[in-house]
Amino acid sequence: MDDHRPNTALRAGFKRFVDEQGHPVKFDSATDYSDARAPVGGRSTDSSLVEYLVFPEAFKTELCKGLDSGFVAGVLRDAGCLKHEKGRLTNNQRLPGMALTRVFHILPTIFADVD
Repeated sequence: MDDHRPNTALRAGFKRFVDEQGHPVKFDSATDYSDARAPVGGRSTDSSLVEYLVFPEAFKTELCKGLDSGFVAGVLRDAGCLKHEKGRLTNNQRLPGMALTRVFHILPTIFADVD
């Protein structure tokens, strides 16, 4: 997913900043303005983690290109990197400007160090 392309959010999904407890980090225009001018280490998102909410079609055609998407989702689930509903590999989320939508909810633990 290239977040610099203007249509990415409409095409692939959303990314959301969360704190260590998994609660979304709230932003307003003042915070965004301050963060744009803050030095490295002084931004409000520096200690935040990122989770990804990916639409099923984008998951299948872009993230799992050339692979079996069901297998990939199963591996993510087994590794604890996918938040899902019981008996499913997807999760319902209310997204900006949309009703309840099914997404693959990829958790920040996907980037955690493995020892």
